Amino acid sequence: MVWNEARFCFVQERDKNLGGNSLFRSEERIAAEKRYLKSKWKAHIRIETYKSQDRTAMDAPRRQSVKL
Repeated sequence: MVWNEARFCFVQERDKNLGGNSLFRSEERIAAEKRYLKSKWKAHIRIETYKSQDRTAMDAPRRQSVKL
């Protein structure tokens, strides 16, 4: 059983911030990380763009059975 609350969304402003780890947040690095996640999780991951922000969702089946 999975509950997904998708009514609220937060815009991440961290990609515009020039401090902290901004040296490691290049477009190429972000694209490489997305490719890695897609290769690892294959059909179980969805990376979508919503209002110019990335939205990531996982659809992995449970290993334990759920009995109600």
